[in-house]
Amino acid sequence: MTVGELVDKTIANKEDFGFYLRNFLDDFYALDQEDRQKVLISPVRYHENYRRELSFIAAAVEKLADDYGLACPDWIFDRRYYSADPLFPAFLERTDPQKKSKLRIVLMVESPPQFKVRNIFVSRNCLSRA
Repeated sequence: MTVGELVDKTIANKEDFGFYLRNFLDDFYALDQEDRQKVLISPVRYHENYRRELSFIAAAVEKLADDYGLACPDWIFDRRYYSADPLFPAFLERTDPQKKSKLRIVLMVESPPQFKVRNIFVSRNCLSRA
């Protein structure tokens, strides 16, 4: 799956974004270096109603490119792919308020820079797969 296909699938069915992202990561990690580059530079289409997901995808693409010594596609630096509001994982909404505050601080500290710059706060291993 290419990044463009990940975006298209997400736009078609936003509720399954996590599933599509995990499939994309599994595919990416199984590729050789040359094919990884091809997957990351595929064109994407922007849709305003999906800014949260597209910002996350842009951060993931930048992190993967940095981690694997690949070129970043130019589109990830477009301001539309940056979140205006701080984004935290959805599970925090189901966490009691005292723990929620502490977890937010942990995520703000350990979030990879490619995510922080986009106002997205996740765990340092957010792109890891078992």
